[in-house]
Amino acid sequence: MVVIVIVCMVFFSSMSWAKEATDQDRIILINDAASALEESDPALSKKLARFADDREKEWDYNNAHKDAPLPTITDKKILAGELKLLNAAAVDMQPAYPLIAQGLGQMIKERVKIVGDTFHDVYADMPQSDFFDIYPKDKLRNLRHNGPDEWMTYNEPIDDPFHGLVTFYFHDGKVTQWKSDDRPEVIKEYLDEFCFYQDPSLIYQAIKDVLLRMPYRDFLNVTNRQRPVLFTEFYVEGTARFASSSEFIVTQDTPPCCKQGFTLVKLGMSLGLAKTPAPIEGVVAHEIAHRVLDSIRKGNVNCDAERAANALIKKWGFGEEFKEASRLFGQKKGDPPACQEAHKTVQ
Repeated sequence: MVVIVIVCMVFFSSMSWAKEATDQDRIILINDAASALEESDPALSKKLARFADDREKEWDYNNAHKDAPLPTITDKKILAGELKLLNAAAVDMQPAYPLIAQGLGQMIKERVKIVGDTFHDVYADMPQSDFFDIYPKDKLRNLRHNGPDEWMTYNEPIDDPFHGLVTFYFHDGKVTQWKSDDRPEVIKEYLDEFCFYQDPSLIYQAIKDVLLRMPYRDFLNVTNRQRPVLFTEFYVEGTARFASSSEFIVTQDTPPCCKQGFTLVKLGMSLGLAKTPAPIEGVVAHEIAHRVLDSIRKGNVNCDAERAANALIKKWGFGEEFKEASRLFGQKKGDPPACQEAHKTVQ
């Protein structure tokens, strides 16, 4: 038996994959791959052997019942599972048996034509129930709803909040598409949950602009669900200046958050007196910089921490916004002394 397998593999490695491969060619190819992986990856080898055996049974049946053959498999869930198996085999086969890997690659293309592109076994039209088997609800980073449409963002890799993101789009409970590092969409999801200001206020716009422009790794840091930054109102007039309350609402769909704490950024309503978002962006960027620098956790609540935050936002590209914020919201005559920076007053 071993001799026959080796001869078969050697024979296949001397030829290229036929443009119009038959079902029998595919069965032989899968068996060759299973035999080649028997020692290096026995678990994968067994899966391939079962796959080849199933295809051979179908082939035998169709030959015996040519007038009523079995229908071609079009179930995307089944084909996605086959894609995963063939991909794993092709990767393992490439170094030692590149032509077998090439043949497996052709089989992969045949399935992709039916399934479409996949992402970690997720495919278009996949039902949410199957999707959550791959991407569990409790691993969600952010989500939002709008009628029959839903957007769900996960860390990529799923347990690494500081590397990248992938957002899946749903309509009527089925996957429609996905996109990596879709920052504008992720910001919408994040602010829907963690910002008490709402669009189209200038303060909301300023927060959104800062999150959009700041360096990507710092953005991932401050929007990390396990230690988020919450943006809330701070009243300076009316009875609310004495006391007010806000509610952070959790529903059954809300994934876990705040396991590492959170940062509360209190933005005064008087910021809305600005004519444009720019000076507000200077203030928002400064407060977010404190979170990136971990000023409070490190006990750096002093003028050096203020200067460090100012230096960081200038590095991020908010120099002009900082100047406008200093001019509009900075220290005025009669105000208590504030930290000094290069002979200019800052707050």
